[in-house]
Amino acid sequence: MAGIAVMKDNVKLYLAEEQTALKNSKVGRITQIGDIGGEAEDIDTTCIDSLAKESVNGFDDNGSLEITQNLTSDEYKTMYDYKEANKELFFGLSVRALPVDMNQSPVLGLQGKANVKSIKLTGISVGGLVQVNTSLKITGAVTPDFDDKTSG
Repeated sequence: MAGIAVMKDNVKLYLAEEQTALKNSKVGRITQIGDIGGEAEDIDTTCIDSLAKESVNGFDDNGSLEITQNLTSDEYKTMYDYKEANKELFFGLSVRALPVDMNQSPVLGLQGKANVKSIKLTGISVGGLVQVNTSLKITGAVTPDFDDKTSG
């Protein structure tokens, strides 16, 4: 089975206040994107006459999405402003196989809504690279229907 190598521009993350602006709002200088997905809560439906524990799935909790970016003042300020505004944002994730062809649909495209939960600078040391770690709290369903191709 072939894998997808992570190289320049084949994995893109987008954040925007309006869904229509999503394809034009790429988050820059990302070095890492954490796990995406979650699980449904477990609702106990066991009755006195049950022979074993019984349950059904409840609402999905898609958790948080962690991203790491190389620091520039623009990246930090953008994420900081989103956190302070406490606005629900639209996000899109696009994953393409190599070579990257932006005229073709992504191999995987996810979208949903999230709030910026936290923004932190990594530790600062002599000769070290300062990065921005941002945690996005996913606030609803994550659907596999995001397409950021550039032409019809």
